[in-house]
Amino acid sequence: MCAHQARIFVEEPGRPPRVVMLDAGQELRVGRGDEAEVRLNDLRVSRTHLTLLAEPGGVVVRDLGSSNGTFLGEQRLEGSRRVTTGALIRLGDTRLVVADVGGDASTPRPVLGGTASGEEVVAEDPVTVRMFTLVRRVAASRLPVLLLWAVAAGLAASATFRWE
Repeated sequence: MCAHQARIFVEEPGRPPRVVMLDAGQELRVGRGDEAEVRLNDLRVSRTHLTLLAEPGGVVVRDLGSSNGTFLGEQRLEGSRRVTTGALIRLGDTRLVVADVGGDASTPRPVLGGTASGEEVVAEDPVTVRMFTLVRRVAASRLPVLLLWAVAAGLAASATFRWE
């Protein structure tokens, strides 16, 4: 049983989403070049763009002087910063999402679906992945979409979406 520090969801142009495991104390280089442990298919990403270092309670993101920059949410990263579960890292047209900081790799986890992520959300569980797949199909039409879902026992939520 090997404890891991974090899972990193990787969503990049031209490839299905994938998950990278980051072990405690491990540092990974991210970029387009052969020397990167996490190789990306994104022309706006430098050969060695950034590093991810797993530390107790978080992941340190360090920009390596990339041409187009690294962003945490909408803020450009200068140097390095420690982030925790839920952090969105943008580099070029690629998005990395930090998940399960301090988790256990032996715990079975659902797999990220191919159409699971959008601008504001990354879905992990199979039911939500299927829901986003259906919503994206309907989004191609001009019809409004009404979503109903249970948030807790006895409680329900709904939202109406219209894509223009």
